[in-house]
Amino acid sequence: MPDLAAFLATIRDNPFDDGPRLVFADWLEETGDTARAELIRIQCELQQPTWGDRAQELSARAHDLEQKHADEWYGALGRHVDHCRFDRGTLHVTLSGSR
Repeated sequence: MPDLAAFLATIRDNPFDDGPRLVFADWLEETGDTARAELIRIQCELQQPTWGDRAQELSARAHDLEQKHADEWYGALGRHVDHCRFDRGTLHVTLSGSR
């Protein structure tokens, strides 16, 4: 059974392929992290041509998930983050010296 490090390595090695991200989302859901799994699926879907109400609905849901789970997902890193965003479920941050 793959572990977190293996999933992240596969995603890192295949940055433009959503397949590994969606497999990771399935694994997260199976291990109880349904919110993060949902975020990954939503953000992957938003990379596809999605228009109108569906795109707005998905964007709003992704925003809600990020707001609700920010403390959990950013952890101690949150104190030092100048800018952060999730891109198809992986966190991208700009760090400051300290706060």
